[in-house]
Amino acid sequence: MSSALFNETCVDMLRDGYGVRFRAGGTSMHPTIRDGELITVESLSGCRFAIGDIILYRSERGVVAHRLMKIEKREKESVYILRGDAAYAPDEPVTEGRLLGRVIAVQRRGRTINLNRAASRTIQLLGRIAFRLKQKRLYRKDTIPAIFSTQTRITEGAGISGMCLAMTDSLHND
Repeated sequence: MSSALFNETCVDMLRDGYGVRFRAGGTSMHPTIRDGELITVESLSGCRFAIGDIILYRSERGVVAHRLMKIEKREKESVYILRGDAAYAPDEPVTEGRLLGRVIAVQRRGRTINLNRAASRTIQLLGRIAFRLKQKRLYRKDTIPAIFSTQTRITEGAGISGMCLAMTDSLHND
């Protein structure tokens, strides 16, 4: 099935109230959704979004699943601010008419991870934090001047709270 045909079929099924299941491509949602994993999406009918949900929407690139970061009111409509877990910047704001559904499950190594459960959401959050800290740590090694290297070594040895402190400190120094 061609990419364009898949996109149209997916959009039609979700708009008709059906759920869809397909293999996700790309790394923008790593570590929550990895390239090639099966995801299950529920349609918008009866679906309420919350900050942190993974939303499937229509973009110029096709259908995209990214995490809901914020909902803003602009003039007479709501716009949705989404971002891939592996991305630093959010996507362009998405209008309600482009929303298709909510990702409710990921199949990984033969097991289904239910994204609706509180425990799953906590594990996702911890995974995203660890991933961001790892990215930030790699970034710090290449960019922070030598004058801050002793501070970095001290905070790295302090466990998770030290890593968070190092991350917070670097945000103020960038």
